[in-house]
Amino acid sequence: GWNNCGSTSIAMFASHAGSKATPYDVKRLCPQSPIATGTDWEDLVAAAEHLDQDWEMVTFANDDTGFAKGVEAVNQYAAVM
Repeated sequence: GWNNCGSTSIAMFASHAGSKATPYDVKRLCPQSPIATGTDWEDLVAAAEHLDQDWEMVTFANDDTGFAKGVEAVNQYAAVM
């Protein structure tokens, strides 16, 4: 279906910073990918900017090392919060 996992993630992170945006609000900020379609990561980062979120996209390899690096990055981010 609806393929709203990206917009839901953006809305959840933004809510942590006080935003009231819903996943559908975020999806509306991505007109290149309407509801019922996937959302490009660059579009999601741009939508986050509209919600006063300064993001950058970082990826890690799909293996044990990449997973460990991803966990480390999340822990470092959480420590700053």
